[in-house]
Amino acid sequence: MRKKEKQFLYCLTDFFDVEKNILNKINEGIIICDNLGKIIFVNTAIQSLIGYTVYDLEGENIQKIFQNNNFKEDLLQYLKSPDNNDFEKSFEYWGKDNSAKFLHLRIFSYENEGKNNFFVVINEKIRTPKIDEIEGDYKELLTNFQSFISIIGHDVRNVFAQIMSLSGIMIDDFEDLSDENIKQYLEMIKNSTGKGLLLIDNILKWGRLISKRDSVILMKYKLNDIILNVINSKEELLISKNIKINYEEKDISVNTDYNLLIQAISNILDNAIKFSNPNTVIDIKTSFDLNNVEIIIEDQGKGMSSEALENIFVKPFRYIQIGTYGEVGNGIGMLLVREFIKKIRGEIKIESKKNIGTKVKIKIPLAK
Repeated sequence: MRKKEKQFLYCLTDFFDVEKNILNKINEGIIICDNLGKIIFVNTAIQSLIGYTVYDLEGENIQKIFQNNNFKEDLLQYLKSPDNNDFEKSFEYWGKDNSAKFLHLRIFSYENEGKNNFFVVINEKIRTPKIDEIEGDYKELLTNFQSFISIIGHDVRNVFAQIMSLSGIMIDDFEDLSDENIKQYLEMIKNSTGKGLLLIDNILKWGRLISKRDSVILMKYKLNDIILNVINSKEELLISKNIKINYEEKDISVNTDYNLLIQAISNILDNAIKFSNPNTVIDIKTSFDLNNVEIIIEDQGKGMSSEALENIFVKPFRYIQIGTYGEVGNGIGMLLVREFIKKIRGEIKIESKKNIGTKVKIKIPLAK
């Protein structure tokens, strides 16, 4: 920033009442801090940019706003020892209201009564992806889509083939079938129809995710309620294999989208049950630190080869396994889980050993 601009802005701080009126009419977010980074003024445009109100920030340290960004250490260093250059960063910002924006931050220091004060300007930028990023995303999407269509087409065909075969038997041999036989065939048709509906539901979810049509609503929820909800929904599956869930309830709140987290944990637990041996235990553990909550789901099942593990999010359709009771998957489940977790600003990590079991770790934001 030119010397004359700095002198002008310095004059503004000498006329604080006039300054407030002027700065509150500016579209850019403006923050003024003392030499320690303590906020002494915030204009009204800040709330629309980062979600914090004037009352949230006045008297706080500016580091509070950027505590979750990867340049916070650089910012701290600049506040301690500002040089003649301005501090500038462009970054994705998740505000207090859980909205994501691409912002540009600019901070410069000016001298006031022998000490460095700081003038902060924040404005929103329109992010234009690079051509190679778009091409890379397109190629990955196309590759996954081609594999997806191949597998899904086969699965959908199998579902309809089973229904046609069973209904054909009932029609051709109807007069010779006992009531018990008819009931068995109807139950098999029902099961096939259920698999088909589940498959279509997963296809629709996957489609909404890759087209980014689903909105994400991050709010504070009790993690215990979410996990117990999922466990209770799996009661019949657990009983069918005599599998027990070992889960210690803890009073932890998370900042998440309720439906997405429910679906992510549900899909992971479905896999754990599917690939677990009968009469075993699935452990669910939770822990937290200052910023995040970790959920670990570990089974004692078939596990995965190192090759399958490496490709679980890359080429999942090529490494489809059969469950311990012959359950057939379609490779969509963990793709959905990864997208769900990404949308709620989380991370997922999977560890697995063949014939020993699989451990899935999810890390999501802690509610404060």
